[in-house]
Amino acid sequence: MQRTVIEGTEPARVAIHWADGDWTVADDVNDPNGNAMVVCVEHLVTADDTFAALAAMPPETQAFRQDLAKP
Repeated sequence: MQRTVIEGTEPARVAIHWADGDWTVADDVNDPNGNAMVVCVEHLVTADDTFAALAAMPPETQAFRQDLAKP
């Protein structure tokens, strides 16, 4: 199994909790279809602990980060 490191070149700006329980986290800059990856949520929280607050976000909900200095 190949391990991929989250590069973090752009901060996460969008989080989507889909109806089927899956999540999408994107930077809202790069096309996720070209370089998407499956990542354990624990790795996202390790990279940016503000993701922990999204755990209670119900399915079919989207969160957007307007100010990159804020969670």
